[in-house]
This record gives sequence, structure tokens and C-alpha cells, in this order.
Amino acid sequence: MNLLGGGPSDPPFDDSGHGTHTTSMAAGNFVDRANIFRNANGTSTGMAPLAHIAMYKVCSKDGSCKEADMLAAIEDAIYDCVNVISISIGRHH
Repeated sequence: MNLLGGGPSDPPFDDSGHGTHTTSMAAGNFVDRANIFRNANGTSTGMAPLAHIAMYKVCSKDGSCKEADMLAAIEDAIYDCVNVISISIGRHH
């Protein structure tokens, strides 16, 4: 499942937008003049806008998320010296 080192796997594209959405909440950059329907004007950020993100795709395009792929991603994150692991699996998993 090593997406950086090659080998058989699905391309690391976010087919559903779930990973992109949750990542922006966690580490979205500073956005000046953000508002909601012209209310609540200010600067918007994710929880840790200066964080470095390591993402690992574990679900295939057909929506299957195998436990073995999830465990392999956790092992890869540990090997990559990731300090915080937050798991957010889309759909019904």
C-alpha cells in the first residue's frame, strides 16, 4: 500500500472529498475576510494551520475499506514518524 514507493494500489486521489474535507478542518491555512452569508467576518483556520499532514488512502474507489489496508496505513504512519494519528474513514465504515 506504499503510495510513495510504488507498488500495486489505487491512485491516492480523494474520490469522495472526505479526506480533503477532514484535513482542511484539521490543518486548513489562514483565510482572511472569511464569512458566512456576510456574517461572522474574520479570519478562518483549521485547528492547527501550521501542521504538516501525512495522508494515507485506505478505501478503494468502489468504497471498500479493508481492515488490512487500515492497519498497513497505521504502520506506515508510525514508520514515517507521524506524531498524531487521527483516523477518519468515510461512508459507513
